[in-house]
Amino acid sequence: MIFERKCEVEKITTLASDVYKKILLSSSGEKQDERQPGTLAALHKSVNVLNYHPHVHLTGTRELVNTATGEIHEVHYIPFKDARFIWIKRIFQARKTAGVEIKSAVNMKIYTE
Repeated sequence: MIFERKCEVEKITTLASDVYKKILLSSSGEKQDERQPGTLAALHKSVNVLNYHPHVHLTGTRELVNTATGEIHEVHYIPFKDARFIWIKRIFQARKTAGVEIKSAVNMKIYTE
C-alpha cells in the first residue's frame, strides 16, 4: 500500500506533477522554473473500505511552455525506466515525511540509492 489511511492522499496528484516536471526539465537540460509541462491528474482514492487503494493517473505533455514568453520547448527523450524509480523514491520520501512506517527497509535502500 503506497499511502495508509493516516496520510493525505490528495497530495499524491501534486507530488506526481512535481516529479513529472522535474523529469522533463532534467531531460531537456533546462533549469528554468518558468517552463511548465501540461499535466492532467486524476486521483482515485478507493472503491470502498475493504478495497483501500489510492492511486493517481497522470497525463502529461512532452513539451515545456515558458510561461513568461509562450515559447514551446519540445523534449525529445523521456527516461521512462528512470522515471519509475524516481517516482518510487519520492513516494518513499513522502511516506517517511508523513510519519508512515516503511515496512521493508530493503526496498527503501534499493529505491533511495
